[in-house]
Amino acid sequence: YLTKRFPDLSGAKVKERRLCQYTSTSDSNWIVAQVPGFKDQWIVGAGSGHGFKHGPALGKYVADLIEEKIKPETKFAINERPYNSGGWLHLYNRQHL
Repeated sequence: YLTKRFPDLSGAKVKERRLCQYTSTSDSNWIVAQVPGFKDQWIVGAGSGHGFKHGPALGKYVADLIEEKIKPETKFAINERPYNSGGWLHLYNRQHL
């Protein structure tokens, strides 16, 4: 592949390689929920990098959940996620039908 895409690298040795972890959900929403059976443990993830961009807002949302200022949104549930619950993938598919 490298030879085809970058002919000048055809004889080069690979000195390092890194893996960028990518997670996603079927509806493209994050998972933000308590770990079942543990009141003091939460899962916050599956953002494919978007959690970093939305970090401050996501952090406030999680803090408000923990402090019980708000109720959790079902679209961020661990299981039984509503189909087409408003993630970017749903929005994209709706615009391109």
